[in-house]
Amino acid sequence: MRNNAAAIIICLAVLSIGTAWATPVQFSGNNHWYEAVYVPGGITWYDARAKAESSGYYLATATSEVENQFIFSLINDPKYWVNGYGFSPLIHSFGPWLGGYSVGDVTKPESWRWVTGETWAFTKWGTGEPNLQNEIAIQYFGNGLWNDRQPTWNNLYPNFGGYTVGYIMEKDALVSIPEPGTLILLGAALALIGLFLIKRRNNSELRPLAVTSK
Repeated sequence: MRNNAAAIIICLAVLSIGTAWATPVQFSGNNHWYEAVYVPGGITWYDARAKAESSGYYLATATSEVENQFIFSLINDPKYWVNGYGFSPLIHSFGPWLGGYSVGDVTKPESWRWVTGETWAFTKWGTGEPNLQNEIAIQYFGNGLWNDRQPTWNNLYPNFGGYTVGYIMEKDALVSIPEPGTLILLGAALALIGLFLIKRRNNSELRPLAVTSK
């Protein structure tokens, strides 16, 4: 039983490293906290939003030029970007998700929303964006040379994670919340303790009663 429990903990530990959380950074412009999350296997906009909210955050909202530049500085790293389709030497670079989405015609400004309900005013669309109607979620996007990371936006299919390996979370005030990996390991440790107690109880119940000599 001990070997089985140890194997469970090891497996859970391996699973917990499938997502890498960065250290939260505060932006002086609004005193909010931001955190870049790297997901090597890719992640959809819907899943990114759900994970951010389950962690006490929300997908970041870039409501001004200075805030957008600050958020971009957190993910201006090759690991957060995927080089996608295009015609050489022009290759699109797909970056992390933001908290913007459309509820109508993507070419019309009034159709766009922030997940927080903040006023939609500032935009940083890349050249020719937004375009396709089914692409209703926002990500950072470089429409230039290979590894061309830019603080500009692209609209992309929200349920497609192949070109998006990260997202940025934001929260108004920082509260210490254990990361999912930590919670998994804690749960595994508690499970191991429970198995140990059950085994000890079972052993005590099966132990022969002592015979008292007369």
